[in-house]
Amino acid sequence: MKTNDWFEYWLLRIKNRVKTQTYEKYAKTIRLYIKPFFGNSLLAQVDEKALLDLITELKENNLSASTINCVITILKSELYNAVEQGQIEKNPCDKLKRIYAQEFSSDAFTITEQRKIELYLATCKNTKLLGVKICLYLGLRIGELLALTWSDVDFNEKTITVSKTIDEKSNVYTPKTQAGIRKLPIPAILVTDLKTLRKTSTTYVIETDGHYTNPRVLRDSYYRMLKRLEVRKLKFHSLRHTFATRAIECGIDVKTLSSILGHASITITLNRYAHTQMEQKRKALNRLSRLNNGK
Repeated sequence: MKTNDWFEYWLLRIKNRVKTQTYEKYAKTIRLYIKPFFGNSLLAQVDEKALLDLITELKENNLSASTINCVITILKSELYNAVEQGQIEKNPCDKLKRIYAQEFSSDAFTITEQRKIELYLATCKNTKLLGVKICLYLGLRIGELLALTWSDVDFNEKTITVSKTIDEKSNVYTPKTQAGIRKLPIPAILVTDLKTLRKTSTTYVIETDGHYTNPRVLRDSYYRMLKRLEVRKLKFHSLRHTFATRAIECGIDVKTLSSILGHASITITLNRYAHTQMEQKRKALNRLSRLNNGK
């Protein structure tokens, strides 16, 4: 059997076993990265060297760690099923390991950049952009932000419940893990902004004409803002990284940060923000050295 035929067969097998969002992600990953590499080769010809060559090529094309890990997840499952069904004798993915991004410092805005953004938001007439500030102080993903309704906001308890996410096709999903469902305290700095939004929207916190705001619309407004401010063009998701970086800088422990971010395990947080943690440790030890030296 040819690899491309097997990939299509595997997609059909999992279609009703995974969430629509996951299925679409897998189908896109196969179409963009896996099929073009293997072409019309036979499934039996896929060996460990070919897989390592694929991963090397993806790295050289500067794909993110999450995209490469998605490729690895798909290949492991596909080829495991191929062994089960007698298409190949051994899974060549056995020694293939997930990769980890070495550091995320460049994905976060500096304090100076963040202050510049917040000063702009204080006088900006586009109220939807207040979603940027919400992400800076709660670390929400864009889909989580745009899925928030006013029923998720409790002004009496001063909490926000994150329990769903929304995509560009208006599909609403629950988090992949239980940790993704979380209740967060509303920081004092956001209370006034949320009350301002409550006056202009009816159902969704970030609303467009009575409906939810498409992620693409908010991203476009966000990028226009960065261009106007002459601030580095970082992805919208960098607001989440910025939140995590500032949290570590302020001394928030990693377990608490992991819970706020909705990570499935503390290991994810540790791996993702190891560089920021090391910088904080370095500064702390340098302060201790100065204290002991009487400076």
